[in-house]
Amino acid sequence: METKIFLPSSFTSRPATLTDAEAVANLLNLCFVEWTGSPETSTQDLHSFWTNPMMNLERDTLLILDTHQQVVAYGEMYDAPPHVRLYLYGRVHPQSRGKGLGTALVQWGLARASLSLEKAPADARVVLHQFLPAQAVEGARLLESLGFRHIRNSYQMRIELSTPPQAASFPAHIQVRTVHLENELEALVRAHRQAFHDHWGYVETPMEEALKDWRHWVETDPRCDPTLWFLAMDGDEIAGYCLCSPGTEEDPQLGWVNLLGVRREWRKQGLGLALLLHGFDALYQRGFHRIGLGVDASSLTGATRLYQRAGMHVHREYHLFEYEVRPGKDYLRQSLEDHEREKDTAE
Repeated sequence: METKIFLPSSFTSRPATLTDAEAVANLLNLCFVEWTGSPETSTQDLHSFWTNPMMNLERDTLLILDTHQQVVAYGEMYDAPPHVRLYLYGRVHPQSRGKGLGTALVQWGLARASLSLEKAPADARVVLHQFLPAQAVEGARLLESLGFRHIRNSYQMRIELSTPPQAASFPAHIQVRTVHLENELEALVRAHRQAFHDHWGYVETPMEEALKDWRHWVETDPRCDPTLWFLAMDGDEIAGYCLCSPGTEEDPQLGWVNLLGVRREWRKQGLGLALLLHGFDALYQRGFHRIGLGVDASSLTGATRLYQRAGMHVHREYHLFEYEVRPGKDYLRQSLEDHEREKDTAE
């Protein structure tokens, strides 16, 4: 897709290609180190994301280059069915700020978002979301000046363990084991969709597309380790799950809880806390004494309070900004009451 954007005469733009991964990763890390003191990604991580079935580099990325053909700004759009919530991501080199490049990235993002309107349900509200670390004050001001609203926060939470974590206590009817990916991936994806149905902003992606996305994660993510993917089984049913990773790009010694979920029918039995502690213990036994995860700061299911009870604290805050591309019916989960209304309608 060729989109007209307005750039100073000394800059040019084009879509990214896989050979740009190292240059883009360097730019992203430069920005993230400025804000947080830590890197954000790697060439391998970026390559994995760019080859995701949902991504099309020609359509969904933009590089801005200076007169030396160095990458000084990068934008990307993640757009999954049903195309009602689009994610914009943009970064500008610190030495190239104040020259209109951030505005150009947003203009490109809005033009790219307009392509999704015909794919979304005709009655749907379509929004563009962007997360920024709380320290990215200039970026936040730019987004707000261009019509975005700060609507929500999320946290990275962490715990440091000098001794083994407290033992997990599971209900008597629950058995915990690692996943058998060769024949359980689809069941795990279905369980995850049911558990996250109560997550703020959740919107259902077609199962076929979701499976492609998960398979790509398993096959290409350098830190995907299914021996750290735990299922809480009630007979043949997946009641909950805790999927962990050994290390992050930001901190190779930081164990990470990618996903933790409990299906509605098994909540309020202590299963979420037990799974989290089980994940802590597995990571601790692997030598990871610092452990982190991401969470919606105003979680509808009380996840933030659960993590605090487990001894975690807020390490970093992110701000979510929203731009309404088109008004209409909101397909995104806003409250737990939405779930009850959907059930009543179905019945």
